[in-house]
This record gives sequence, C-alpha cells and structure tokens, in this order.
Amino acid sequence: CAKLRVTFFGPRFTQGDVSALATRKNWTFCAVGRDIMCVKRLHVSCALAGGHATRVTRMFVFGFYLVSVDEEGVVKVWDIDDDVMAVREREYEERRLRNDDMDAEEASESASASGVEARDVEMPDGFVTTAIAHPDGYIDKLVFGAADGRMMIMNIRVGKVVYEFAGYGSAVRVVENSPAEDVVAVGLEDGRVLLVDVSRDKVMFTLSMDSTHTPVTAMAFRTDGQDDVLCVGDARGRVMVWDLGMRKIRTLINEAHEGRVSALSFLDGQPVMVSSGFNKKRDDCFTK
Repeated sequence: CAKLRVTFFGPRFTQGDVSALATRKNWTFCAVGRDIMCVKRLHVSCALAGGHATRVTRMFVFGFYLVSVDEEGVVKVWDIDDDVMAVREREYEERRLRNDDMDAEEASESASASGVEARDVEMPDGFVTTAIAHPDGYIDKLVFGAADGRMMIMNIRVGKVVYEFAGYGSAVRVVENSPAEDVVAVGLEDGRVLLVDVSRDKVMFTLSMDSTHTPVTAMAFRTDGQDDVLCVGDARGRVMVWDLGMRKIRTLINEAHEGRVSALSFLDGQPVMVSSGFNKKRDDCFTK
C-alpha cells in the first residue's frame, strides 16, 4: 500500500457530483446526476443518458451489461459490449466535430438521441432496489435486495424473476458474493449480517456487532483463499473483521473513517483491504 500513487485522473464533471462508479476493461462509468458518463482513460468518450428520471445511486457491471439503479429504485440495463461502445464513441465524436465547444454536460444531453438505449427492468410491486450482487456460476442472473427487506434472483437477460426470498425484516443495504458456492452475505439496516445459501433460501448463520443496530454499509470477503474472513463497514465509520470459522470478531477498527464506510474491497489474491468512507464535516470521500 505504501507504493500506491495517483497514476492519472480524469475530467471534472461540472453538472454534479459522481454518485457511483463501475469499470470494465478500459472504461470507467461515472454516474453524474441522472446520466452516466463513459470515460476511457482520461477522456469522456460518450455518455449513457436519458435512461433515468432521478439521480443514479449505484451501478453494477455484469458481463457485457451495466446495471444502473436510481434514487427511486428504478433499474436499467445498458449494453456495454465492445462493438456497442464503439458505436457510442463514433456518435459522440460526430457530435463533437459538429460542435467543437461541446462539454461533458452537453454530451450527456445529446446522448439520449443515440440509437443505443437502456432496457427497462420491471421489478415486482413495491420492490425498491438497494443492493445488487452476482453469485458465481449463476449465468445471466443477479441477486437484488430491496428497501423493504425482500431479496430476489432475476434473470437479467430476459427480465424474469427466478426466485423471491421471504425477506429479512429490515432493509437490505449490501449484498456481497462470497468465495463459497451459492453463498452471499446480506447486510441489513438493523446491523445484522446474514450468510445466506441462495440455492436453498436458508440463512446459514447471523453475525451481529452489538445492540446499537448500526446499519451495514459495505462488505468484502478475503479473496486469497488463505482465510475465511469477512470485513464489514457500518454507518459509524467502523470496520469489523469477522472470523467466519469461529463466527466472532477478530479485529474491530473504530473510526476507520469519520463518517459511514462507503466501500470495502480486498486486492485480488492479496491479504490487503482498501476502504472508502466519508468525512462528517465536508462529506468528502477518502480511501485508506
């Protein structure tokens, strides 16, 4: 980690703050307001616009698809296959040549005229999406969590609900795929973390930090295969390192961040975790 340095940074979007990020190959997808700006290396190359009526809050890359969710829980699916992205780039460049002064905001406004549109995903009545995950081996299928505590598996290619779980009595805030087959971790608003076997709709066991019911805001499994560890971040800026074999906390990092922990991730194949969180006073995001 001591060698981590900023290699390059992209454009500053004047039309709003970045509310979510996702990546695929050389592409970085940045949710800015209702639109998604597509950045290749340092340059805005196109935009995914006109799909959402409210601010995009989360995104998830799934094969050749980008799944986006807005503040109202509306879900859209975008094709981000190489050929499709090449079409978007070409259309963007044509617009830019017609107007050399076109900035990123104007690009997002004009991008809605593109022939490559988002596909709507019809969710069950009252299902407001708050979390997404992809269990390994589940072809074309994603797990969606909702604000009312429900969870379901959907075939994203055909837009069909495969299975709907009974629910957990508290809003689902995070769903994280585990290294174990058919198992996901479900982080809830009331502070519980459930290890769920999605193939059997069975809660294997429950982890709970204390009686404060602090919402779970981020989770990450260790990925190097050396230890059964789950890291959990919460709204108070704490990070808990759970030993899943013993089902107890191995390490508690109080005030890992001043505000809520927004993301946790282990470097691939390494026992190194990176966390992002918020500063209470300025609402900025910091990475450790």
